Amino acid sequence: MVYDKLMQPIRIGKMRVKNRMVFPPMNTNYSNENGAPMELMMDYYARRARGGAGLVIVESTTIDATSRNHGAQSQLSNTASIPLWSKVVDKVHRYGAKVAIELTHFGADGTVSSGGLEPSPSNVTSRGAEFEVHEMTIEEIHAMQQMYVEAVVNAKKAGFDAITYHAAHGNIMPEFFSTLYNKRTDWYGGSFENRVRFAREIVEMTREAVGPDYPLMMRISGDEYIQGGRTLEETVEICKVMEKAGIDCFDVSGGIQATYLFTIAPYNLPGLHGFMMPSAKAIKEAVNVPVIGVGGIRDPELAEKYLEEGYADMIAIGRSFIADPDFGVKAMEGRSCDIRPCLTCGNCFMEICNDRILTCTVNPEAGREDDFKGVEEAKDKKKVLVIGGGASGLEAARISAMRGHAVTLLEKNDHLGGAMAAAGIPPHKEKIGQLVDWYEKTLKDLGVEVKKNCEYEKGMSKGFDVVFSAVGAEYLRVIPGSDKPSVIDAVDALKHPEKVGNRVVVIGGGATGCETAEFFGAQGQEIYLHRMKNFSGDLDMTVTENSGFQNKDVTIVEMMPEMGIGMDGFSRKILLETLEINGVKMMTDTKVWEIEDKNVRVVDKKSGDIVDLPADTVILAGGLRSKEVIVETDGAQVYTIGDADAPGRIVQALFRAHCVAREI
Repeated sequence: MVYDKLMQPIRIGKMRVKNRMVFPPMNTNYSNENGAPMELMMDYYARRARGGAGLVIVESTTIDATSRNHGAQSQLSNTASIPLWSKVVDKVHRYGAKVAIELTHFGADGTVSSGGLEPSPSNVTSRGAEFEVHEMTIEEIHAMQQMYVEAVVNAKKAGFDAITYHAAHGNIMPEFFSTLYNKRTDWYGGSFENRVRFAREIVEMTREAVGPDYPLMMRISGDEYIQGGRTLEETVEICKVMEKAGIDCFDVSGGIQATYLFTIAPYNLPGLHGFMMPSAKAIKEAVNVPVIGVGGIRDPELAEKYLEEGYADMIAIGRSFIADPDFGVKAMEGRSCDIRPCLTCGNCFMEICNDRILTCTVNPEAGREDDFKGVEEAKDKKKVLVIGGGASGLEAARISAMRGHAVTLLEKNDHLGGAMAAAGIPPHKEKIGQLVDWYEKTLKDLGVEVKKNCEYEKGMSKGFDVVFSAVGAEYLRVIPGSDKPSVIDAVDALKHPEKVGNRVVVIGGGATGCETAEFFGAQGQEIYLHRMKNFSGDLDMTVTENSGFQNKDVTIVEMMPEMGIGMDGFSRKILLETLEINGVKMMTDTKVWEIEDKNVRVVDKKSGDIVDLPADTVILAGGLRSKEVIVETDGAQVYTIGDADAPGRIVQALFRAHCVAREI
C-alpha cells in the first residue's frame, strides 16, 4: 500500500518537513547528571531519523535545573550544554529529518522534588503533601518567563530547527491555564484572558527574541481528562490566542500528571487507537497552522486514514518508532507487514519511572543504540540449531540468520510462540500474537528452516556448530494435590479453554494469573473510561454488559500483599478494576495449603484462618522452573537462553537471546 498523505512534505512556518511522520517527545533518562545529552541519546534520536521520521522532537527538557520529572532530566537552562545539544542536531540532520526540542518547567507536579518549594500558579499540586508547593509571586512569574526565552535562544544557537513549548500533561503552562490549579486573583488568574497571559507573554517575548521565521510549536492537552479540569472547548480558545501570539504548530495530546493513564494509554484501555484524534480535529478546524495528532496510532494505515479524513496535518508515532526504528522507511516502501509491532506493554514508561533508561520489550536495541550499531555479518558462517520457538528462540534464530548463519529451528507444537502464543489470548493482548506472526514472516524471509511438530530428540544436534536451548519453563507442581487431572497450567488453560470448568481457582496473582482470570471470569462486564474524578485517581467510567460472554466463577489466590505486582501501574489499575467489576474474587496474603477433588484449601497468612474454595478447575499461574534438554555437543557451542535459563518476562528473554546471537 502507498501512503500518499503520510509521505507528503509539509511546512511549519518557514521550516519544510519531508513527510508527515513525527517522532514525539518522550522521556528517556539518557541525559547525564547535568542534564546534557549522552552519546546514547544522540544515537537514539538519529536512529529514528534514519528510520524515516520527518520531524524528531527531543524529549521534555527543562528550562530550570531544579525542575525535574525524572532522575536524569535533560536540561537547557544555560549555555554549557549547547555544544552537546548541537551534536544531537547534527546526527539527526544527517538523515534529512528536522529536529525540535520540547522545553518545559514541571511546576507543581514535577515528580522529583528539588528539596524546596515547587513553584505553582497557586498552592495546588496533584502529587500529595510530600511535594510542597508555593504560589509564585509576580516577580517569580516574570523571571520564569525570561528563563523560557533564554532556553529558546539557546536551542536556536544549538541548531534546533524549531522548539516546542510543553503546555500539556500538567506542566507549568497548563497549570496556569487550568482552574484546577490556578486560583489566583491577579493578572495571571481568574478570567480566561488572565489564565492564558503567562504562556501568551512567553510566546510573544520569544518571538521578539528569535525573529519572525523561527518555528515555535506548542504541545497541548486537548482534554485534561479530569472532572473540573480543562475541556476541549476551552483548549480550542487557548489555541486561537496562542496562534495569534506566534505559534506555528500545535501538537495535541491529552491529560495531566494525575491523569497520565490517558496520556500513556495502557494496552487494556478500551478505545485506545486514535482516541485523542477528535481533539486534534477540533483544534485543526479552529486554527490556520498545522496540527499534529497523537494517541495509540500503531500502523501507517491508521495514520494515513486520519490524514485523509482531515483529523490532523501530521501524525505523532512514538512507541511504534521505539519498537521498530525503521517504521518510517518500511511505511515508505509499502512494507507495513514488516513493521515490528509495539505491544503497548508499558515497559518503556515503567523503566524510566524506576530510574532506569528507556528500553523496549520487543526491540533489544532500543536504549542501546550507542552499543548496538547494526547487526554485523559473521566472518565465519556456521550451522545453528535453535530448539524451541518461544520468544528467546525466535530472536536467536532471527539474529543468527541476519549474521549469515544457516539456521534451523525446531518447535514441538504446531505453532510458534511458546508461552507468548498463550499470552496473546486474554483480552486486549492481540499484539503479542501479531509479534509472533511478525517473527514467523521475518524468519521465512531470512531463510530460516522452521520445523513445527518436531520435538528435539537425541542426535538431532549432530552436524551443527551452535545450539540454542530455548525450551522454556514449566509451572511447579509442589502443592499437595497439584498432580490431579483438574489442575492445569495457565498456558494450557488459555490454549484449551474447553478444559476449564465453571468454578475456577487461579493460583498466582501476577500478570499471568490476573489476565487468565480476566479471560475466564471478567469479560461479561466491560468498562469504558471517561476521565478521572479527582487527583486521587478515582475513575469516572461506564460499565456495559457483554451479552455474548458468560463469566465463570473465578477466584485468584496470591501469597503476596497485592495483585499484579510487576505490572506497570496503569495496566494494573485497569485490569484490577475490570476483575472487581466482574466479581472475580481476589485473595491476597493467602497460601494454598492443599488441592483436593473439587476443592482448594487455603490459609490466610495473617490470621491463620483456613478457607475451602470450591473448584472444578485449578489453574497454575505462579512459580516456574526451567525445562532442560540434553544436547549432545559433538563439538558444538551450546547456549541456554530465555526461560530455559531463568524464567522471566518477554523483555528479558529477547534481550538475552539477542546479545548471545550477536556474538556467535
